[in-house]
Amino acid sequence: MIQGEDDDGAWRDRAQLPAPPPMRRAADETVAGVPIASPAGDALPDAPPLPRPLPPPPPPLPDATAPGIEHRFQFRGSAREYFRIWIVNLALTVLTLGIFSAWAKVRRERWFYGNTWVAGAPFEYLAQPLQILKGRLVAVAVLGAYVLAGKGLPLAQPLLLVALGIATPWLVLAGLRFRARYSAWRTLNFRFTGEIGDALKAWLLMFMLAVPTLGLILPYMKYLQRRYQVEEHRFGGLRFAFAAQPGAFYAVYLVGWVLGAAGLLLGSLVGATLAARLQGAGTRIDADAAQAMGFATIGLAYAGLFVGWVWIAVGVSNLTFNRASLGAHGFRSTLRRRDLFALYLSNTAAILLSLGLLVPWAQVRMARYRAAHLALLARGDLDTLRSERRGRRGATGAETADAFDVDLSL
Repeated sequence: MIQGEDDDGAWRDRAQLPAPPPMRRAADETVAGVPIASPAGDALPDAPPLPRPLPPPPPPLPDATAPGIEHRFQFRGSAREYFRIWIVNLALTVLTLGIFSAWAKVRRERWFYGNTWVAGAPFEYLAQPLQILKGRLVAVAVLGAYVLAGKGLPLAQPLLLVALGIATPWLVLAGLRFRARYSAWRTLNFRFTGEIGDALKAWLLMFMLAVPTLGLILPYMKYLQRRYQVEEHRFGGLRFAFAAQPGAFYAVYLVGWVLGAAGLLLGSLVGATLAARLQGAGTRIDADAAQAMGFATIGLAYAGLFVGWVWIAVGVSNLTFNRASLGAHGFRSTLRRRDLFALYLSNTAAILLSLGLLVPWAQVRMARYRAAHLALLARGDLDTLRSERRGRRGATGAETADAFDVDLSL
């Protein structure tokens, strides 16, 4: 037992007393950063910490079924301005034996991208000419080998064509990755995340089934290709979605096939009728008459095929955009077939009559019409879109696909 003397001089037993709790000044006690004190100014024991305030609730997700704010695409370029770019590109490409074609492509793409606006911002084309040139040299080498094989080794050309057909899915994948990586809007890059397996199915496997199915697989092949092109693109941290069904593609193709077949049938009937009347009248069909009947037959057949092709092209384009979405945002395409008929016919006539000098005018007309009939339906704040991870992409696939006319466009 230990005894000690208190301040008042009294002795007390300290061994049996518990240690007092730690004391603190009342002025040190705070609530939400404000010091408090007891009424008597006494020291207070430690209090448990106050719970942290809850974070604010997240903003509500935009309604994907709402109409949205419509932002129409605009094309602001003029044919006169593009003609100067086009004629310089053509002259320098010829003078440099095609080497300048890479720079010509970058100048052309940057002009068309930069003059295409939506929601107050233009698109950007970010590829560099040297990237295009490297890919183009590989494409020219492959194309040259194909042409030379047809002259020196006739049996090698079909084998090379088969090899190119097998490589088509890779060309498509590489081209889509390159175009997405070097395309931007509001300083944000697009990104393509597709894999080779889906490309093999949509381009190679479906093509191999075209003959056994007598072409009936073609609408489903186009559906798979468009779904692959749309759903594997990303932008602003969001993935594109594609809600179309194969039946909608079959409906578009069926009408186009009927129109094309009607043109072929009509041309055949006209040719056969003219020949029968001339023979029935005892008139000898000379070379000029036979040539005229041939032109009439072929002309009507091509007219029917052209009508059917435009019907399918417009239907597939509208279907693709109208059933595509980016998060809650949607698109609206209102291309009209009669307008495209008139545009294609007038553009073709103008190019032929001008010996090709009105090509820039025709291209600008088409770009302006397509932009005017496409709209972005914004359901939410577009400023919430964020940047995607970037990476370098080569242009070999894109340029080889262009050289062999592999369709990568939407």
